[in-house]
Amino acid sequence: MGPYDQVVTMCLFGITAKHKGIWSEFTGRRANRIEVCTDLVDNWKRLTKEEKFVCVGAEGSPFDKEVQKKGRHSWTWIKFKTKKGCYAYFPNDCT
Repeated sequence: MGPYDQVVTMCLFGITAKHKGIWSEFTGRRANRIEVCTDLVDNWKRLTKEEKFVCVGAEGSPFDKEVQKKGRHSWTWIKFKTKKGCYAYFPNDCT
């Protein structure tokens, strides 16, 4: 991602939710430059402010028996949306 002697601040955007005693962790596909996460957080705040529900589209396998026993599911988020709009990892996933 650039010269070997240049330090770049990276981040990984994630969402954690609990429903009926089961934790779901929605993480990104990879670490990104901090500007990408800043944009994600800004959109998250804008879309979720004063909203009762947030829909998170994700991929992954919640059916692993060992994971279910631990009460924790791991997902890769694709998009999140509310009544205010949608934000997606891939731009065309909200259309």
